[in-house]
Amino acid sequence: MLFRRYLVFLFLSSVACFSTTTDYDDYDGYSTTESVTSSDGFSTTVFPIADGPSCENIPKKSWLDLAVVVECSHVTLTQWTAIYTNILSYLSRLTIADTGDHTTRVSIITYNHENATVVYSFTDPQNLNRIHIALKNAISTTKLGESAKIFKGFRLAKDEIDRLKGFRIPGVVLYAATYDDSGDGNPLLASQELKMDMVKIVTISFEASNGVATPQISALASPGLALTSRDPVKNFGWAVGQLNCICPAGWTQLVIGSQADAKTYSDCFFTYTAQVLPAFTNCPQDNNLATVYTPNRLDFLRRNMSYSIEGGAFSVGLVRTDGDSPWYWQTYIENITYTNYPEFVAPPAATDAYGYLQLVNGDWKLFSDDGMTNSRPYICQTRSCDTNYVCDMQGNKHY
Repeated sequence: MLFRRYLVFLFLSSVACFSTTTDYDDYDGYSTTESVTSSDGFSTTVFPIADGPSCENIPKKSWLDLAVVVECSHVTLTQWTAIYTNILSYLSRLTIADTGDHTTRVSIITYNHENATVVYSFTDPQNLNRIHIALKNAISTTKLGESAKIFKGFRLAKDEIDRLKGFRIPGVVLYAATYDDSGDGNPLLASQELKMDMVKIVTISFEASNGVATPQISALASPGLALTSRDPVKNFGWAVGQLNCICPAGWTQLVIGSQADAKTYSDCFFTYTAQVLPAFTNCPQDNNLATVYTPNRLDFLRRNMSYSIEGGAFSVGLVRTDGDSPWYWQTYIENITYTNYPEFVAPPAATDAYGYLQLVNGDWKLFSDDGMTNSRPYICQTRSCDTNYVCDMQGNKHY
C-alpha cells in the first residue's frame, strides 16, 4: 500500500499584507566544487556548497493529505475575511483533486476554546471553490472565546488522518493567533504525537497589530517550517513541498541547522548493526553506504546514527578501485570526489579500498582497510520521497 502523507498547517491569523522575509531557492542536487591540490599531492578540504541533495520542490506536483487547522476566536473573528482569503491564496499553489498521482486532498478543521470541528473533509469533493465556501462560513458556526485550544485542533487532525489514510503523504498546517496550554491540553505534546507518526507540521503565525508575537506557536512546527502571516505565497509553496520530503519508515532524514533555520535534505539513513566485511556490505534496493563529505554530515551521523553501534566503528561509502585510483564517495545520484575530508588518520595502504569511521577518544576518525579483513556495522543511505518522487514508505518508487 502506498503511504499517504498528511500535512497539518498551522495558520496564524493576520491582516497584514505579505512581505518577503525569506526567499527559498530550489536546489535539486549537488553543487560543483573547486579542486585545490596542496604541495604533498593531496586535495585540500573543499566542500560542496550544500550538505546534500535537496528534495524536489514543485508545489503543483505535491501529493499530500493536508489538514488545515484554523483558530476560531474573538481575535480571528474581526479578521476572518483576510484570514480565509490568505489561506485560499496559499492553497492555490497546489493541485487539489480527489484522484491523480500528483494531487492534494484538503481537510479544513476549525477549533475554539471548547472543541474542534471538521468543516471540510478529505472525502468531500476536492476543489478550491468548495473549500472557499467552507472557510467563509466556518466562523459563523463556531462558539468563540478570547483564545482557542490548539491541542483540540491537532487531536482532531490526527483522527482525520488516521481514519482516511491513502497513498498520499499526510501533513498539517496550523493557522493560529493565540496559544493556550492551560488545563489538560498541551499543544506541544499534541504536535509531538503527530511528528512521531511521521506527520510534518507547518505553522503560520499571525502577527497582531500591536506587534506582539507568539513564539510558542512557531515551536510547534517541524524544523524549518515555521512561517508568519507576512511570508509571501511562494514561501508557503516551498514549505508544502517540504512536507512531501519524507524518508521511508524507520529511516532518519538528514536535517542541518537549528529549529528556526533547519534545512531538510533528501538523504535518509539506516544503521545495520550486524558485523559485515566491507566488501560484502549490501544496502537495500541498490542504495549506498552513508557519505560524510562535510562536517555537518559527519556531525549529524555522530549525533543521530552512531548511538546503536557496538565496537566503535562503522563502514561508510568511501571507496577506490585500487591503490593507484582516487578515493570517491558513492551516492545514488552521482559519485563525489573525496576532498580530504575527513582526513585519513594514517595514509592508506596500497591494498586498502574501503573507508570506515572509528571512535578515537570520543571523536570519529577516518581509517581504511582492504574490505576482507575486519567486519563492522554499517550505515546505509537512500533517497526520500518528494514532490517529484512518489514512493511508498518502503522507499519503492511508483511514479
